[in-house]
Amino acid sequence: MLKHIIVKGNYYSCGRQLGKIMKKSVHHRLNSAFSDSFFRKCRDDLKNIHETCDKYYPQYIKQLKGIATGAGVDYWRILLLNSPELRESRSGCTSIAKSIKGKVELFHNEDGWGGERIKDCALVTYKYKHMTIHAFIYAGFLPGYAYSWNSKGTYFSVNYLIPINLKPLSHVPRHFSACALTEARNIKDASRILRVSPDASGFHYYFGFQNEMLSIEQFHDKLSVKKIKGIDLHTNHYLHEFFGKKIPTDKNSIIRNKRGRDLIKKHTESLSILSDRNNPPNAICGKFGEKLHTLSTVHFSPLENKVTIYSPHTNKKIYELKLKN
Repeated sequence: MLKHIIVKGNYYSCGRQLGKIMKKSVHHRLNSAFSDSFFRKCRDDLKNIHETCDKYYPQYIKQLKGIATGAGVDYWRILLLNSPELRESRSGCTSIAKSIKGKVELFHNEDGWGGERIKDCALVTYKYKHMTIHAFIYAGFLPGYAYSWNSKGTYFSVNYLIPINLKPLSHVPRHFSACALTEARNIKDASRILRVSPDASGFHYYFGFQNEMLSIEQFHDKLSVKKIKGIDLHTNHYLHEFFGKKIPTDKNSIIRNKRGRDLIKKHTESLSILSDRNNPPNAICGKFGEKLHTLSTVHFSPLENKVTIYSPHTNKKIYELKLKN
């Protein structure tokens, strides 16, 4: 079952508390993510990334240092874990956004790679002085990589996108841009954050606030933004016309996308779509050991001021929390 962890204080102290609580999981994920030889190969690149991130997001550098201290690991290894463009780690996720007759909803499957374990993940509440942030996190990661919401009422889901022409050295890893988005206060603020962040690659976001939701695809400094009308679905390849067919796709993502859209046409309930097991090992809801492992399912309902988190496959309710405090 997904555990709920609450940390309180500044960026460094929250990171340190979380690193200490999830120490075993941080060590496990570091050992699984890359070899010692690969880490040594990346040392010079990491120094450049550190300087760039410290310029744009010094608070998140402090948070990573806190995680490293709490878990008793090398800060530079934690930075590499949060620099996916250097090691190009791939993940999944399927999201469904709705805006029908004034009612906005967001449903999201959080998928890790096939060997990712739920015990190495958590729902974390960060209680800062300026706001409270809730996020699904993987041990050792900054918040924002999966799904998140804050006490101002903004919320979003993330879809990994297959990138090309990565710019890891003079730009910030996509984890940092997503982390900054967790602190967005409204739609305008979210757009500003993503436009000024020199991203090394990019994500797709469904970002919502009050009765409005956007689909945002990012590629370096370019953004494509669409307002959600009706029902929309996203997996892990670029879909907006702005990017055209310049960027590669992935078989698993295409299969899940087609299956999801077919089920939408049949008026299948969103939670049922996200628990669908058709086409394994490329199912929308993946199992441990398949290409993707679905770890958590979330439903954002701003009209009800409610966030509901489910256990995937069974759709058993685990947590129900307020969207806006």
